[in-house]
Amino acid sequence: MLSLVGLAVLILGFILRFNPLLVVVAAGVSAGIAYGASIVDIISSVGKSFSNSRYMGFIWLSLPLICLLEKRGLRMAVKNFATKMRFAKAGKILASYLFIRQLSTAVGLSSLGGQAQMVRPILVPMIESVSSKDGKKLDDRARDNLRAKAASVDNVAAFFGECLFVGMPSILLIKSFLGNYGIYMDPIAIIVWGLPTAIVALIVHGYRMLLLDK
Repeated sequence: MLSLVGLAVLILGFILRFNPLLVVVAAGVSAGIAYGASIVDIISSVGKSFSNSRYMGFIWLSLPLICLLEKRGLRMAVKNFATKMRFAKAGKILASYLFIRQLSTAVGLSSLGGQAQMVRPILVPMIESVSSKDGKKLDDRARDNLRAKAASVDNVAAFFGECLFVGMPSILLIKSFLGNYGIYMDPIAIIVWGLPTAIVALIVHGYRMLLLDK
C-alpha cells in the first residue's frame, strides 16, 4: 500500500504545477523508498533507465534545422500557401493530416511527422492562416485551441499508427511483456487485434476535427 505514495506525489505535484521532470523523479524516489529500496539502488535504476533511453535525445538534433528554416521564412511561405487554398478549412486540414500521419506511421514512416518537425513550423501556421483568411482576428483562446488540436492530431495518429507496423518498438514491447508471463503472440496477431482500435481512433478523432469548421 505504501508503494502508492509515488502516485500521490505525482498527482500533488501536477496539481501544484511544479516542474514535471522534478515531479516524476520525486514520485519515483518516494515510491522506491516506501517499497524499501535504498537510495543507491534507486539512483542506480534511474541512471540505467536514462542510459537505455538516451537515444530519445536525438530529437533535439532536428531543432537547429527547424529554427534555421523558420528564420529563412518557412512559416511565412506556409501561410501564403494556405491563403491560396480557396476551400481549405482548419478542420479539413487537421483531419487530412490525421489520416496521412497515421497511414505513414502504419507503414513505418514515423519520422515524416512530429511536433517539432511538422506541427509547429507547418501545420499550425497553416490552420491559423486559414482560420483568419476572411479578415477574422484570432484571439489567444482560439489560437491556443487550434494549436492544441494540431498537437492532438499528431499524437493520436502516431500512437495508433505505430501499433500497425511490425518493426515499431510498441509492438516489440507488447510481445516481450506478454512473453515474460508465458503468453507468446506473433507480432502480426498483435497488429490484427490493434487494427480495429486504430480505425475507430481515426474515425472518431477525424470527426472531432471536422466539427471545428462548424
